Amino acid sequence: MPAPTTQSSMISNLSDIIPMVLVFGGAMWFLSIRPAMKRSKEQEQLQKSLKKGDKVLTQAGFFAEVDRVTDDGKIFLRVGDAKLEFQRQAIVSKVQEG
Repeated sequence: MPAPTTQSSMISNLSDIIPMVLVFGGAMWFLSIRPAMKRSKEQEQLQKSLKKGDKVLTQAGFFAEVDRVTDDGKIFLRVGDAKLEFQRQAIVSKVQEG
């Protein structure tokens, strides 16, 4: 029969585990959460910087040209002869000409 653990030994075990939890939590932050926040911020800046004439790629895979941008978050794109209305969040990236 094992001897009952004392309260002081349980506190000692807990104090050994806490630094490991903090290290793993910090590693998780720097390896996954922080880069995701950075990408999100860059995407938001891209969407705010759109102007008429920019060539863009939408989430649906359309290559289009920005025709008009409104203050309420809508963007009008020209795809061939058609003009389509999108939300700014639908823009994935700007496309380099050439």
